[in-house]
Amino acid sequence: MPEIKEKIEQKIFDLEQEETELEIEKLSLQHHSVKLQAIGLLTIFLIAGSLIIQAFAILERNTLNREKNALNLISEYSEVFTQEKNNSISQIISFDEEKNDDNNSCLKFIGQQSNPISQDVINDSCPPEIDVIKTESNILSTLNFLEIMALSYKNNIADRKMIEDYFKSPAISQITKLETFIQEVDQNSGNKNWKNIEDLVEKWKK
Repeated sequence: MPEIKEKIEQKIFDLEQEETELEIEKLSLQHHSVKLQAIGLLTIFLIAGSLIIQAFAILERNTLNREKNALNLISEYSEVFTQEKNNSISQIISFDEEKNDDNNSCLKFIGQQSNPISQDVINDSCPPEIDVIKTESNILSTLNFLEIMALSYKNNIADRKMIEDYFKSPAISQITKLETFIQEVDQNSGNKNWKNIEDLVEKWKK
């Protein structure tokens, strides 16, 4: 009987040992699983962090590009809006205001002509001391530049705040002064030739 009892006790002891080993192995597997999950989460966080950093870098680069484009437009502005061009346009506008005849204004006359205007068709609608052909060229270069600027603003190619801060006042002024010319050119061509700058000025006026 003592031998049988010992065998039973040994068997129980062996089973307990096996159970303990299984528990240890189970805990080890759980620890390994948790470790793998932690590594997986860490990898996900690292990838997500990397993507966020890349996104911020792209955003920063795009922001710098937009600011650079805005600065380029501002730089070109000084070349387009020279004092000479402004004077020639201002003289015609002053002449039309003094004459106060909308049906026979110089701006309207220039807008009605084919581009480029011919010396043969120039009449007394415009002051004789003004180079009408050169003035027409000045008006067109002014409007075309403003249209490019407005397109850059519309498509967010150039920094919108910088554009508005610098161009809002002169753009409103120029488009308002040249409204008669724009209407005549649009009517003759059947197109809205400077639609983007006109729309932008309307937005800025509100």
